[in-house]
Amino acid sequence: MIDTDLIVKLLREHGHKVESVFHVPENAGEYEFSVDGTLLTLSETRQLLEREDDHEEVSAQSIADADRLPPWDRPGTPLDS
Repeated sequence: MIDTDLIVKLLREHGHKVESVFHVPENAGEYEFSVDGTLLTLSETRQLLEREDDHEEVSAQSIADADRLPPWDRPGTPLDS
């Protein structure tokens, strides 16, 4: 069971505006969070909190943008060499 209330509480403690939490249909077994106007998956939301705990400069939008780049467009891929 995912404790979405705890995740929302942590996001707000980190200074984010959480507009809503969406439960994705049962077959997906996921949640999505609307954070600072950006829709994040559960794993993206966790990544945002973890990176902020490590004192990195990061935003909800930067997490969403980085996670949604096709693998061949991500820095450090074999195509970059």
